[in-house]
Amino acid sequence: MAFVAGGLVPTALRGTVNDMLLHITDWYPTFAALAGVDPADDWLDPATNLTHPIDGINIWPSLTDPASNPGPRGWLPTTERSIHWDDGRGHMWKLIIDEKKANRFHANGSQYLDTAHPCLNSSRGGNGGYTPTFDGVAVPPSCTVCSVTSPCLFDVRADPSEYNNLAEAMPTIVTVMVAKLASYIPYVPDMTPGNLACYTCPPASGATGRPQLWWQGFSGPCCKPKNDMAQVVT
Repeated sequence: MAFVAGGLVPTALRGTVNDMLLHITDWYPTFAALAGVDPADDWLDPATNLTHPIDGINIWPSLTDPASNPGPRGWLPTTERSIHWDDGRGHMWKLIIDEKKANRFHANGSQYLDTAHPCLNSSRGGNGGYTPTFDGVAVPPSCTVCSVTSPCLFDVRADPSEYNNLAEAMPTIVTVMVAKLASYIPYVPDMTPGNLACYTCPPASGATGRPQLWWQGFSGPCCKPKNDMAQVVT
């Protein structure tokens, strides 16, 4: 969720809602276009010799004139296990093929167990996907609720809380989305020692070797700029 304000917003669109499919990476090329800056930052993968452009798309035309410029994204893979599809017929489908139980969140960031849905369709929050106890009561073990053999499909426009799994009712949609998700090739640019020289990264710890978190227990950027260390949360 985001909002746009200011004199550049057409008068007719002020106070309206745009529910087009977009990603946070789209803001960079959008702001770059508004500033008259070329956002191109291609990366050449030395392992495959393939050149990858930035992921973002300039969405300003769609924000300011949605009638003439519908959202530029029909498909949006959000992870290697999930993907969104705006089918152009009013549905915003979300497919998940690997997620585990987690907790719900209050607006203040605290977590709580949804007793009506002990296995939730999300892996956000908790300790490894679950919280061991809640008010002194043991929470059920972490359990997969969306899998390759039993995926989850939600129409997020009609069901923003993702309670109604439509996978069994919409097998054709699932088949199309599974194939589309498989067509994407994930890649992660390697950070060279030179790239990392201006950053301080948390040391790995524990049996998993995962980095310690600096962000009050939540995942975030793994490294902090060295000139911004005063804001590190320990």
